[in-house]
Amino acid sequence: MTFHELQSPEAARDYLLAGLALGRVVRPQPMNIRTPLRWLLEIASEGHPVPPPGFVHDLGSIVFGAEVVRHPTADDPVAWPAHALARYDDAVLGKLFSDRSLERAADALRRLNPRDSVRGLAYILERIRERTGLGGVGLGTGPIKTLLEAPPELVARQALATLSSGQGHPILAAQYQELHEQFRLAADLLGPEDIFELEQGTALAELGQRVAVRQVVRTAALLYQSLPTAPPPPRPERRTAATPLPDEDAYPVGGFSSLSNRGSTESLLHSQLAFMEKDEADRPDLFDVKFLRDELLYYSRDENQFYRRRRRFRLLLEPDLTRARLKDPDAPVQRIVLLLAAIVASIRKITEWLSVDALTFEIALPADGSLDQESEVLKIVFRNEIEAGTVRLGPVAETAAIELRMSTVATDEREVTGIVVDRIPVWVEAGEPSRIDTQEVREAWDDVTRSLAEYAVRAAN
Repeated sequence: MTFHELQSPEAARDYLLAGLALGRVVRPQPMNIRTPLRWLLEIASEGHPVPPPGFVHDLGSIVFGAEVVRHPTADDPVAWPAHALARYDDAVLGKLFSDRSLERAADALRRLNPRDSVRGLAYILERIRERTGLGGVGLGTGPIKTLLEAPPELVARQALATLSSGQGHPILAAQYQELHEQFRLAADLLGPEDIFELEQGTALAELGQRVAVRQVVRTAALLYQSLPTAPPPPRPERRTAATPLPDEDAYPVGGFSSLSNRGSTESLLHSQLAFMEKDEADRPDLFDVKFLRDELLYYSRDENQFYRRRRRFRLLLEPDLTRARLKDPDAPVQRIVLLLAAIVASIRKITEWLSVDALTFEIALPADGSLDQESEVLKIVFRNEIEAGTVRLGPVAETAAIELRMSTVATDEREVTGIVVDRIPVWVEAGEPSRIDTQEVREAWDDVTRSLAEYAVRAAN
C-alpha cells in the first residue's frame, strides 16, 4: 500500500488531467468530464486517499450504468502506457465487470438520490481500497474545484493532450502497476458487511453506529460459518400428533389423485366446458343439466396435509450486560459486539434448521434503557426480519422478565422457548479487560453460538 503526496497545485492539476485521460470505459469528453471530478471531490473532501482518476471514472461508470460504453482499441489517442493499460483492461476492468459484490452494491446505489449516490460511490471506493490494499494520493479539494470551474471543453482537451505524446505521469504509472498486482489476487471487492450497509442505508449514517453494525455483521458471518450444517437430533421421547390447529397452519400437499362429482369451481374438469352453448336461446344446456344433477366431474386431491408448527422464541437480555462494553487487548472487537453477533448468527441458523416451521423471535431488552445502543444496532441488522414480523424487539418490564426467566411454557396454542442471556464467557464477569489469546476468544464464542442455537432447536423439538 503506497501513498503519494503532491507538493504543489500545479502537480495536482497535472496528475488529475493525466489520470482523467486514462478513463477506459467512457471516453473523456466535455459532456462527461465533470462527472468524475465531482466523484473525486467527494473522496477528497472526506479525507480519503484518492485512487487514480481514470480508475474512479471507470468504476463510477460501471456502477451507475453509463450509456456510452467503449472498448479500448489499438488506435486509442491515449497510447501511454500501452502495456500497463492492457494489463489494466484484463485484470482491473475484467474484475469490475464480473464482481458480484460490486453488482449488488450498484443496485443499492441506484436507489439513492443523486447526492447520496455520490457519497455511496466514495464509500465503495474506500472499501475497495482497504480490502485490496491499494494506496492513493493525498489530494486537497482546491485543484479539483479549479477544474470543475473551468470550461469542460478546455479540461477535456488538456486531459487528452497530457498523454497524447506518449509520456505518462510517474505516480500514475506506479498506481496502475499496483492496481494490476492487487486486483489480480483479489477475491470479492466488497465484503458482506459492506453490501449490508449499502442495502440497509447505513453506509451514510453516523460513523460510530456504522462501525458497530459492520463489526456485528462481520463477526456474525464468522460465527455462522462455525455452526454445524445439520441440526441437533430431536429428543427421543418427543412425538408429533395431529391436533386442532388454525386454518393457516394446515397446507394441502397431496396431488390430484382421482375424479369426483364434488369439488370447487377451480377443480372443475375443463373438458366439460364443451357442454356449454353459446346461444342463450339454447339454455338450459347440457352443462346446466349436469350441474343440477351433480353429474359434473371435478379433480379430487388426496387427503395428505402438511402441518406447520408455530414456534416463538423469547430472548431476554439482562441489564448487567452493560459490563460487556469493553474490549480485551487481544480480542478483535468488544465483548458486547461478540454477544450481538452470536445472537444474530444463532437466529439465522435456527431459521435455517427449522425452515418448515413458522418462527417468531422476540428479543426483550431492559425497560430502563440500559441497552438502547445495542437495541439500535439490532434494529438495523434485523431490519428485513422486523418488517416481515419474524423478529420483534422491545423493552420488557421487570415482572415480565421474571416470568420470562422460566423454562419453556405454552400459551395461545404456541410453544414459547424462553432464553435468558445474563452471562457470556467467563472473562466477561471480570470488571477489567484481561489479556486472552485471540484463538481462545474465537473458540469460546463459537461454542456460545452453537450452544445457543442447539438449545433453542432441542427445546423446539
